[in-house]
Amino acid sequence: VTSASQRRDSLAVDEAAKKLISVTTRPDLLEIGRVAIAQGIENEILTETVATPNRKKLVEAATANYFALIEGVSDSQIQERKNLQVAAVQLVRHLLELNRAGEAKSIVEQLLRVASDDRMVLKTAGEVFSAVGDLKGALKVYRSLASGVPIGSEDWLIAKLGVVKCLRL
Repeated sequence: VTSASQRRDSLAVDEAAKKLISVTTRPDLLEIGRVAIAQGIENEILTETVATPNRKKLVEAATANYFALIEGVSDSQIQERKNLQVAAVQLVRHLLELNRAGEAKSIVEQLLRVASDDRMVLKTAGEVFSAVGDLKGALKVYRSLASGVPIGSEDWLIAKLGVVKCLRL
């Protein structure tokens, strides 16, 4: 539950970030502004726990913001900057929620080129490949995830569950 003061603070940060984006051409400041806006939208999405028209609008807004954040970003920039990887993963998750799995797959493929050992990327890639029916791709990333984490850990269990789901289909 968000308090009124938290909501006011969130709106103030959002307005400041929008103003920053409107007056700067520096890539680092644009990135900071877009990340702040994304965080505000994500906080709003968390308050909408069920599928509502408002949640869909928020997810669409987040998707547009994440596209703006990673647009024109090179593989090396994504590899070097964790916040861009997180933004790309969030974009992929929102694309899946909006039933745009094809778009999500191309972004995941880029992420796998630059962060193939990142657990967050591997879990998301498994979800995307499963969603588009690429069971061979899903099995590959789930097995890669399982081999890179301690046996019995949460990520290991997620990977093993993903493998089982793929093999059942």
